[in-house]
Amino acid sequence: VQESDISIGLYQQTNLGYFLLIGILLLSLICLWVSFILLFIYKTALWKTAIVLLMGFGMAYLFIFPSGTVNDTWRHYITVYDYSNDLLGIPKDDSGTVMMRKSDLDTYVRYRAIPNLNPCIDQYFEEFDEFSWRCADKTLVASGEKSLVTRGNNASSMVAYFPQIVGLTVGRLLSLGAIPCIFLARFIQLVCVALMIGFAVKLIPVGKEMLLLLSLVPIFMQQITALSYDGVAFGFAFLLIALCVKFRFEKTAVSTE
Repeated sequence: VQESDISIGLYQQTNLGYFLLIGILLLSLICLWVSFILLFIYKTALWKTAIVLLMGFGMAYLFIFPSGTVNDTWRHYITVYDYSNDLLGIPKDDSGTVMMRKSDLDTYVRYRAIPNLNPCIDQYFEEFDEFSWRCADKTLVASGEKSLVTRGNNASSMVAYFPQIVGLTVGRLLSLGAIPCIFLARFIQLVCVALMIGFAVKLIPVGKEMLLLLSLVPIFMQQITALSYDGVAFGFAFLLIALCVKFRFEKTAVSTE
């Protein structure tokens, strides 16, 4: 009850919702102006502009959706944690569940206990209550959860999670708290996918503008900034489309001898 009262008090005494809305709209306007300057004043190549736009709008989405509110994030979080443990040489416990830092497990359990994980202003206060720059307790404990790898999910390849594995592992090595680690994992995935899309736009011989516009639709932006394997899968899908179109339009010299 006390925590609820504190959260309600914060909600009533702050204008966080308005600040977030103004900040996101301002960032969107800045992205549009930057793209206009790059394209029509500096004549920057479209693929470079694509990377700038994806990073700009992607940063907005990183803040629009708090950690844990998109597409079974916590199931993916456990899987990324499992891969991170492999890199750090940390085995599973005897029952095959993932070992976690005590502080990370507390955050995981607290989020899973919230009835509806929706990207709303209340979720920001839940995250604010849990947020800590440094890991409070690094003691390794059994989480009681098995990753998608242990469950035999074929889609949970290390390749699909690679940017997030790097982000989470770096965060743990720096002793960052659970939320900063997750944010870093999402940010590195955004960077990797933005580079992949930029290369796809550069590679495709026709329809560059259409490919860029498709990468900026809301559902795509949501997925490449979420803790999920969908982001990298989308990046590879765009690269495959670009390669197929390139091969289709590529001219081959035919000898007349």
